[in-house]
Amino acid sequence: MKKSSLIEAILLFLVLAFAFYMALWPRLDYPFPLHVDEWMHIGYTLQVVDTGHLAYPDPFHGGRPMSVGHPEIGYYIWLGTLLLTTGLPWLPLSQMMPPLVLGIIAFAAYAWGRKRGFGLEAALFVVFIHTTIRFLGPAYLVPVTLGLVFFPITLILVEKLEHDWRPLPLIMLIMASLFLIHGTTAAALGFVLVVHLIFCLTLSRRPLRRMLPALTGLLFIPISALAIYLWNPRLVTAQVKYLTSAVEQPLPPILYPLPNLGFIMMALVVLGTGFLVVRGGWQNYALLVSSAILLFFVEFYQRWFEVGPNILYERGWLYVMLLMGLIAGYGLGNIRHLSLEFFRKPPWAKPLIYSALILVVVLALVLRMDGYQKEHYYRMVTAETYRDFTFIGEKLDGSRALLDPYLAWAFFPITGIYVYTTAAFPYGTEDAVEVREFLALGATDTEWLVRNKIDIIYSPIPLRNPNLVEVKEGVYILRPLEE
Repeated sequence: MKKSSLIEAILLFLVLAFAFYMALWPRLDYPFPLHVDEWMHIGYTLQVVDTGHLAYPDPFHGGRPMSVGHPEIGYYIWLGTLLLTTGLPWLPLSQMMPPLVLGIIAFAAYAWGRKRGFGLEAALFVVFIHTTIRFLGPAYLVPVTLGLVFFPITLILVEKLEHDWRPLPLIMLIMASLFLIHGTTAAALGFVLVVHLIFCLTLSRRPLRRMLPALTGLLFIPISALAIYLWNPRLVTAQVKYLTSAVEQPLPPILYPLPNLGFIMMALVVLGTGFLVVRGGWQNYALLVSSAILLFFVEFYQRWFEVGPNILYERGWLYVMLLMGLIAGYGLGNIRHLSLEFFRKPPWAKPLIYSALILVVVLALVLRMDGYQKEHYYRMVTAETYRDFTFIGEKLDGSRALLDPYLAWAFFPITGIYVYTTAAFPYGTEDAVEVREFLALGATDTEWLVRNKIDIIYSPIPLRNPNLVEVKEGVYILRPLEE
C-alpha cells in the first residue's frame, strides 16, 4: 500500500470515528430513545414483527385497526429485519444504529467526493448535519436519517448516467424503496435527481446518442411513479396527501439553524459555491442550483406564505445541510489543491499548508461541537419509569393501558401492551385532554374504563377509585367487576 493511501485510510477512519461520536454523544448519559418519533417508529416496527402484517393494529391508539399500511412501512421492514437477523433487543439496537447510519452517510459522501479529490472533506462536513427535536437529524433512529444515506449514493449514480445505462435500474430501485421508507426524502431526492438530469441533458458536451441513459432516466421517473401507484394505490394516495397537505403550521418558523454548523463551515460553503461556479460543468451547476432552491424553500417559504407541506419544510433543513456539507468539502478540497499547486517549490510550504488546514478543521470541529452541545433532547423516560414499565410488561397481563398521553409513546415498546391514546406536543387531541382530566380527577369513572376496555392505569397521582387495585406505586389494575 502506498504511503498516501495509508494516510488517507487512517484519516477516513478518524472521520468515521467522529461520525460515530456525533451520533452517539447525546446517548452517552441516557440509554433510552431521545425523541417521541423514535418511540413511535420502534413501536410500529415491533408491531410489524409481532403481527407479521403491514396493516397492523395501532398500538398507540388502543389497537385500532389500520386500513392501510403506514406511509413509512419500508422503514419498519428494514428495522424489523435488523431485529430478527441480529437477535438483539430493540433498546441496544436503537443505541447502535444512529452511529452506524451516520457513518454510512459519511462513507457515501467520501465515495462521491473521492473522484474529485475531496472525499475526506466531503465525509467530514456531512457529519456536521445538525440534530434538533424540531427537524430531527442523524442522532435519532428515524426514517429521515436512513433516507439521507441515498443522497450521495444517487449523486454518484446520476453522474454515471451521462454515458452508462447500468445505474438506471439502481436509481429507480432507490427511489421506489425510499418512497416506502420516507416519502418526504424521496420527494426531495427526486427533485435533486431531476435537476441533475436536466443539467446533464442541456450542458453535457457528449453527443446526443450518448445521452440516452440520462434522457431515459428523466422519462422513467413518471413511469416509476405510475407503477408504484398501481401496486398500492391506497398507500400512494395517503403518502401524497401526507406530503402535499397545506395546513397552518402549529409551530413558529425554524429560526436560523445554520449557525449551529459553525461559521468556519459556513465560510467554506461560500468558498465552495464560488469554486462550483468557476469550475463549471453540469454536475457543479446542478448541485449548486438544487441546493439553492431547497435552501430558499426552507428559509422563506413558510415566512412568506405561512402554510405549506409541513413535513417537507420541517425535514428540508436536513437535506440542505447535507448538500451544504458536500459544498463545504468541495471548498476545502479546492483550497488544499490550489495551495499545494501554488506553493510547490519551497520545502517549507507543504508542512505549513497542511498545518493550516489541520488548524481550520480543528476549529471547525470545536465550533460544531459547541453548537451541538447546546441542543436539548426529549428525555421522556427515567430509569424509575423504565423499571415500572418493565414490571408491568413482565408481571401484568393487560389488553389496554391508560396513562399520560405523552409518556404513553414509550409504554408499548417497553411493555408490549396497547395504550388508550397518545399525543405529542403541540399536536393535542380531544382524547388526550380527556385522559389528562380523567386522571387529574382520580379516575373515578369505572364505567368509562370498562367501556374503553382499559384494565391497567399508570399514574403518579394517587387514584381514588375503589375498583382500582394498586399493585405497585403508581401502577393500578381494574378489579374484576361482579356481573
